[in-house]
Amino acid sequence: MTQHNNISEIGRRILNNEDAAIERYAIFQGIDTDVLLEIVTGKVDPTELVRIELASRGMGKDGTWVGFPQARQLWGIAE
Repeated sequence: MTQHNNISEIGRRILNNEDAAIERYAIFQGIDTDVLLEIVTGKVDPTELVRIELASRGMGKDGTWVGFPQARQLWGIAE
C-alpha cells in the first residue's frame, strides 16, 4: 500500500483504488480543471456551492425533503 501524508481516509482510499470510494467521488474527474483550481486556491467556496445546490433541491440537513423556503433558511441562502 502506498503512503499518503496529509490525505483523509477517503482520499487515501481513492488514491489506492479501494472499494466504492472511487465511484462515489469520481464526479471530480468530470469537473473543469479551472474550476478545480479555483476551489483549491480558495477563489470558490465549494461548501457554499453545495449549500446552494441542496437548497435548490429543497433538502434539509438530513437529506430529506423540507421544501424550498425551509431549505433556503436551513442552508443560509438568502432569497
